[in-house]
Amino acid sequence: MGNQREINKKMKKQKFSLLFGITFVFALMFALTLVSATVTLVSPANGLVYSGDGLLINVTNSTAFADVVNCTLFGSSSLTANSTAVSLGVITNDSATFDYINGSIFNSTTIEDANNYVVYASCWSVNSTNQVSASNTITIDNSIPTASSSLSPTDNSVDGDGSVTFSGTVVGENTTSCTLRFNGAIPPGGNGQSMTHTGDTCSLTLTSIPDQTYDWFIRASDETNTTDSAEATINVDVKTSAGKAALLIQQKGVTSKGGALLSVAGQNGNGNLSTGWIVGIIVVVMLVVILVLRKRK
Repeated sequence: MGNQREINKKMKKQKFSLLFGITFVFALMFALTLVSATVTLVSPANGLVYSGDGLLINVTNSTAFADVVNCTLFGSSSLTANSTAVSLGVITNDSATFDYINGSIFNSTTIEDANNYVVYASCWSVNSTNQVSASNTITIDNSIPTASSSLSPTDNSVDGDGSVTFSGTVVGENTTSCTLRFNGAIPPGGNGQSMTHTGDTCSLTLTSIPDQTYDWFIRASDETNTTDSAEATINVDVKTSAGKAALLIQQKGVTSKGGALLSVAGQNGNGNLSTGWIVGIIVVVMLVVILVLRKRK
């Protein structure tokens, strides 16, 4: 009887040990499924200047039991049309140990040049539903900006009110910014003022520009390289333009009509007799009347 009790006790201990072991194994497996990977974006490296295609993307995983399966690469730049995250491709794990994944899938010519691209890898692991990511900041430099063309105002223009809108056409896909620059005389605001870059156009309006002749050009940039446009000249002539017609009428009796200067004495700016001439005619008529009346007496 005593032996049977001992046997029963041993059997209970064995069952408990087996149940405990099975429970421990399941608990461990469950715990491992909650482990998230910790990934590092090794390539492209932070600060890299990159051009062309075939960029090696390498992501390492430093967390045990959280095997990385695949990563999607994204990129964005606040200086370009790619201001929101743009998908640059997907890479899949090719390592038996699941501790890194790499692949040459990134063609940088599909996005605009800029020096502040944030590239990040969004990765999934085998044992986790959690998404993890890592990022670096790189420069994309595939081309040199094209010189601005179709400059406005055109060369040798004259402005008469001191307000000028400077503009030029650029190739938007390789231009991230423009600055308005001057050689010689510089208007208010200084040299190298930032222009508004929209699509394929850069423009900037300056007001209260003093009378002067200005030589100006547009400098296009991709934040790595710059290219200058041809130079144009504009003559701001507010004082003369405002008083030119009156001055000429007073001095020479010259009037402007239909876009041509006509030397017609006694006419005002509208082609009619000036006030001075009308008064003169009235005086002459009065003198003639007086002389006639005197003769009759």
